[in-house]
Amino acid sequence: MNKKHILLFSSDATELYKADIFRVLALPNEHTIQFRYERKYVLDTLRDNPSALVGRDAVIFFLAGNVKTTEPKDRVLTRYPIRACKIKDAFHDKGTEQLILILELQGFTSCEIDADTDVHRLPLTAFVTEADLKDLRASSWIDRVRAVEAHFENTLFYRLEGVLLGTKLIKPSYSASRRRSFYELIEEKEYSIECNCYDRTGGVTPLQIRCESNDVFLLNLFESGVRARLDTQRIPLTTRGITSGSAPAYAVFWTGESSQKDPNQLKLYWRIVRNPVKTTLFGVLTIAAAIGLGLSQRVFRDATGNLVTLHDALLQLLGVILLALAAAQLFRFFNKT
Repeated sequence: MNKKHILLFSSDATELYKADIFRVLALPNEHTIQFRYERKYVLDTLRDNPSALVGRDAVIFFLAGNVKTTEPKDRVLTRYPIRACKIKDAFHDKGTEQLILILELQGFTSCEIDADTDVHRLPLTAFVTEADLKDLRASSWIDRVRAVEAHFENTLFYRLEGVLLGTKLIKPSYSASRRRSFYELIEEKEYSIECNCYDRTGGVTPLQIRCESNDVFLLNLFESGVRARLDTQRIPLTTRGITSGSAPAYAVFWTGESSQKDPNQLKLYWRIVRNPVKTTLFGVLTIAAAIGLGLSQRVFRDATGNLVTLHDALLQLLGVILLALAAAQLFRFFNKT
């Protein structure tokens, strides 16, 4: 059975719109991306009630041939389905008078728009619309890349499959206040990012990665190029100890001379949090230090000033040792050197 889906189009009219499609191809499942549309490009039945879009299933399309130097009536448009998503949030932005959509990315997909769909419900009239889809089926990342690669000249395609702790896939979290996804990582842990690369030049294009935090170390295995037309690597990512409850960080991915000159630059955000074991350990060590301090300061003396018993002297010594050990462990676990 056909099911009406929301259709979201981004075209090659500008580098910014093409970059949105690149990021749709590159980001992990369940990660969010923000799309923006002028109200005039939203189907009239959807335009004034954005809250009705929240929770709807959608498919993101790349619209090729939308070249501004060609008259609209002369443009030869090709629609490429790229990826399924769910609309996580939708609202009108008063400052820009645009419709803002927060999209939670799902699997790659292939489909056809029902041939009976009114052309006035499709681009170039409507870039946010709804229609029945035929032959909707799962696709693969490389299949969708190869469908559009001719429209992305000199582009190194890559896909961040996700962040792993060992073999466990870490799901991205979403911050409603910041309207973006992030990964919550535990300090002093070894993670990895599974990354697929497709280099049409045969593997000579480097993928650059810069981590904007001293709390995260990332080893770039693609810095000298992919070394193959297709390759998959797990990029090591290590978190260091932090001195506060949490610490923000992010990594920038790009190709070319600099991240500023690459329209397809991509950012992944992290939030480094305290290891929960440290919280428990802090409590245990604090109690031990308090006991040790109490024993070391307790005076076991009789009226003449002599220690009462050997047992009492040993208790006092034990307090000193317990205090010293607790203080040493607290320094070791809660101070960066």
